[in-house]
Amino acid sequence: WDFGTHQLGREASNTSGCNAPNIPAFQINNPVNQVFWDPTTIPAAAGYVPAPPPAVALVNFTIDLYVVQQVVSDYQAN
Repeated sequence: WDFGTHQLGREASNTSGCNAPNIPAFQINNPVNQVFWDPTTIPAAAGYVPAPPPAVALVNFTIDLYVVQQVVSDYQAN
């Protein structure tokens, strides 16, 4: 895995840009209703509405790729 703020073996000027959390270009926003899309029939019956668990109150959840990058970097063998 080649994670970090620049590609290994390349010039330092070749940075990825993913060097801090909360950079919109490096975030993935996922609509909760798409995550819990699980119709009982295929194709889904007309009017089907996904039903997330009551504990999930968000409309979207966000995956920050900087956080993913840091977790992978922490666990990879150096």
